[in-house]
Amino acid sequence: MTDKYKDGRRWQYNTTSRQGFSGIRKIGKCQGSYRCQNSACSFFLEKGFMNDKQFRSAGGVQVCFVCGVPAHKVTCGAIKVVEFPAKSGNETHTLKIFHHGKHMCSIKRKAFNQQKAITNHPDKGPKGIAKATLKEAFNAGASADELGNIAYQFTDRKRISNQKAKILGTTENNSIDALVEFKKYTDKKDTYYVYRINSRKMNNEPTYVFKTSRKKIEMALQCDREGNFILSDEPVHFDAKHSRVKGFKTLTLWVYHPVMRRVINLASMDVEKEKTEHMTIFWRMWDKCLQQVKNDPSYQFNPKYFICDEAGANFNAIEEVYGKEARKRVYTCQWHFKNCRNRQEPLLDKDDRDDFIDLTNTLCMTTSANIWTDTYNKLMQIATRNPAIKGWLQWWYSRRGHVFPAYRPIDVPLSNLAEVGHSSLGYSRKETHMSLIEAARDDVAQTILLEEEISAFYSGDGGASGRGPNQAEARSRKRKAEMKMAREFGQQVLKQGVNWNLETDNNTHTLPPKRSKHRAPQNVIGKKGNKEKSAAATTSVAPTSPVASTSAAATPAPTTAGVSTSKSTLRVTIPNPPIIVRINNNIKVCHGCKVKFTENHRKPPKDIIFTMKDFRLIPDYSEPGQKKWKKSEEKKPCYYHLSMRCLRLTEGCETLEKHHVYMWEETKNELTREHIQYLEKLGFWEYVN
Repeated sequence: MTDKYKDGRRWQYNTTSRQGFSGIRKIGKCQGSYRCQNSACSFFLEKGFMNDKQFRSAGGVQVCFVCGVPAHKVTCGAIKVVEFPAKSGNETHTLKIFHHGKHMCSIKRKAFNQQKAITNHPDKGPKGIAKATLKEAFNAGASADELGNIAYQFTDRKRISNQKAKILGTTENNSIDALVEFKKYTDKKDTYYVYRINSRKMNNEPTYVFKTSRKKIEMALQCDREGNFILSDEPVHFDAKHSRVKGFKTLTLWVYHPVMRRVINLASMDVEKEKTEHMTIFWRMWDKCLQQVKNDPSYQFNPKYFICDEAGANFNAIEEVYGKEARKRVYTCQWHFKNCRNRQEPLLDKDDRDDFIDLTNTLCMTTSANIWTDTYNKLMQIATRNPAIKGWLQWWYSRRGHVFPAYRPIDVPLSNLAEVGHSSLGYSRKETHMSLIEAARDDVAQTILLEEEISAFYSGDGGASGRGPNQAEARSRKRKAEMKMAREFGQQVLKQGVNWNLETDNNTHTLPPKRSKHRAPQNVIGKKGNKEKSAAATTSVAPTSPVASTSAAATPAPTTAGVSTSKSTLRVTIPNPPIIVRINNNIKVCHGCKVKFTENHRKPPKDIIFTMKDFRLIPDYSEPGQKKWKKSEEKKPCYYHLSMRCLRLTEGCETLEKHHVYMWEETKNELTREHIQYLEKLGFWEYVN
């Protein structure tokens, strides 16, 4: 009955009735389907017919999965009537379905129920489930056709992933029940091993499992910056691991122990998401543990510094629980800045890349606010030539008090040691995609092992495994940093004096917006069709520094008047330039001369061609059963031989010259020396380099 009712079409049902019928009656109107109409689509070029099933949503619009062009909505006038009469006496139910009209749409992708396979392999992803099921079929002696049918059912990995989420979600209560039983067992030794368990289905609060231990809490009480303990000067490190527990994020808190010379995990919590609400629960739960062990209901965690990443949720949660003063003690990881910096490098011109790396390294090393500001102004001059990084620089400028030594205390560590802690616990290797109960058992086992290692170390029965800096090395590092600060300050005074109006740490330590992400904005200048738009957008990302603006005004920007290092400075920008790209197997015919690309055009260095937008002939489906062609309403990407003659055969392009040609930076990065020599021979390289 279900197979008849679900026929693979998209129906919108309305309940109705008719005279003489008692029961459920619905009339459905077919909602049609989508079809790609881009004749340059690789799907069409490969298969010879238009894509009518593979689409995705982009900004609320369905676009072709292959070419990204907005899809055409195919309207369908078919109607379906479903009648399910009410049961009377011993009469059996009979579902009746009536169809009217002819379908103009395509059938939806067929869905397969893989509940058995998912429940047999809950620890695997969609691809892993498919492979495991096929192996079972091999062992059972399945035929080649049966193996093909099984494999076909697993081709839609997204749908299997959604099925898995639903199936595993229904088993959460069993996981919570198992956790409750496990807590009863661990409470016999330490009630803090599994301190709190909550299920959203019980109170609509986020599902979480909070874990620590009494000895860890006692150690955390020594992190009080107002005390005189061995950990009073140590910052705490906070981060989240995303792949340890399936469907959950693992929030972790760490501290470096100078005696053990290693990072110690103080607490962890498996929670649904990494948002302000969930992090606030972590810190409140952590305070409850400290209050109970200290026997002080008003006590709050009070470390010297909090080290985390730039996610707004970190700052928001700490401020909500510990106040604005605590937010000023939150600092971020320099390693993340450099990693983010490396992603910006390809957006720059080759001549500016080395200077960009050197200058950003100076930002990370200098302890002088004057030197930092001068360096930032030099970077902004690079940004005038490379607008793609301007918004990125301004984003980090507004957060300079978080990450750069010139604007934060000298004893703040450069990196977040929670990353080291994750590796030490195996979070980055084998223990991934576990269930809540599996993670709880693993965490408790790690905690018990840690407690015994600490006990054995102090008693002399255990070896010293830590490799962090000892007290002498830590003092030496701090002294070197202080001497460096003094030298830079003295050099600056002797060179040009000191700008005493530079901001102090109090007004450079900004709070990110509540919805801010971990990463700086990713500008797309250099990508197709976004050059002017992105350049305009980056100018309003964040306000520039008053200090930077003054210095920049005082120092005139370098000029290129009368200087021409290459003919690329003479390239003329036009709205629809011919662009040099690498050919792919789906490109068949030159749009200019109408001659097919040969195998010779697919071998380096001749595997580079032109692409330029022009009107194309596309299939016309207005009259079913008749193959017609019509001119596209918009210009589409077309492909040409690497010849100005082919380009000039296009209407309106008769006057194109070599100085109109363009090449994307990512394409340049892919070229070999043979490609460059080939372009030099044809006379293009001097204009695009």
